[in-house]
Parts: sequence; structure tokens; C-alpha cells
Amino acid sequence: MPNSEMPRYKCHKEAHALKISSLFDDGGTTRLLVEAPFSPIEVSAAWVAKHDPKAGGYYVVYKDGYASFSPAEAFDDGYTRTDVPSSDLENRFTYHPPKGNQAERYVWIRDHAKSLAAMIDELCPDSREKSLAVTNLEESVMWANASIARNE
Repeated sequence: MPNSEMPRYKCHKEAHALKISSLFDDGGTTRLLVEAPFSPIEVSAAWVAKHDPKAGGYYVVYKDGYASFSPAEAFDDGYTRTDVPSSDLENRFTYHPPKGNQAERYVWIRDHAKSLAAMIDELCPDSREKSLAVTNLEESVMWANASIARNE
């Protein structure tokens, strides 16, 4: 048999899935406690023995109705959510005026990032990589500030 790499495949399935927060077994029936607002999902002992679900992974139901378990890393690497809730879109695309000490925290984050950017500029040779480092630092500041604005 030739020593060659096996054929490579890319997943293109669509599925419904819920992240499992914990499992509860009452002696015969196991309940998967999943993300709100969904009710716990009852699964049989045979399903648990076959799939060995773990908290943090996903309960997955495919188009044909087949239910399975996927570890978080494999699921997150292979799937992208396609039905972003409208409330999430509303939050993402709404102006959030600063409240409380948020403006001060934005400045603190920006100032510390500016110090790191200056250090990168001084220590790294001019290159694509240096430019990407500064660009990604700028993006990190944006996401950190968005985290504060959108979630408080």
C-alpha cells in the first residue's frame, strides 16, 4: 500500500444543536441540561452509553432526525451558527452611550494598548508581521470596549 495521505473532506452538513451545561441522571433517564431558554432533553441510557456526552459539548440533531453528541472543540471547529437571534443583531448594531465608569475603562484599555503598540513599534523590524501585530492589537481594543459597551 502506498504511503500517502488519506483523502481530505470538508463538512457541509446543517444541524440543530444545543450546548450541554450539565447532565442529570435519575437512574434510568438522563437529562441533558442545555442553554436557556430550552428545556432539559431526556435521553436513554443506551444513547448515553453510545455517545458518552459531556458538559460543554453539544447535543446535535441532524436533518434526518439522528441525534448525536459532539465535543465542543470538534463542533466549534466544524460549524458556524446560521440563525443569529435578532436580539443579538439589535445589540450588535445599536449605539451604546457610555454609562458609569465605562468611558474611563475605555481610556485605560486604549492607553495600555497604546503602550504595547509603542513597544512593538520599537522592538520589531518593519514587516508585514509587525503591521499585523499592531492591527490585531487595535482590533483587540475595539472588541474589549465592545464587550463593556454591549454587556453592561
